[in-house]
Amino acid sequence: MGRRIPLRHVQAAISVLRRWGHALQERIILVLVVMFCAGATAALWDLDRLSSKLIESTAVEDSARQVEYLEELRALYASEVIERLHGQGSPLRMTTRHTKEPFRCLSP
Repeated sequence: MGRRIPLRHVQAAISVLRRWGHALQERIILVLVVMFCAGATAALWDLDRLSSKLIESTAVEDSARQVEYLEELRALYASEVIERLHGQGSPLRMTTRHTKEPFRCLSP
């Protein structure tokens, strides 16, 4: 069987709880204000963290979307403009090495 707790220890614990209860009742407004401030601080911190994550994820998604659009634009330009110029026998030479080749001005 378990050990018995002496009565004086139980009475001392009850006395401490009563004192804490009275102190809490006397300062209930202070306790509520402190709890409210702690809750508001936690909520604002979480809101700041969430907004930072939202801004970052939006920037990453928008960048990926812009890359996709530019790739589609390049493919469209290659298929519509460059192929059309090649089909008409244009003297223009299309290259992806434009920085390595000298610039030539073609006269009609």
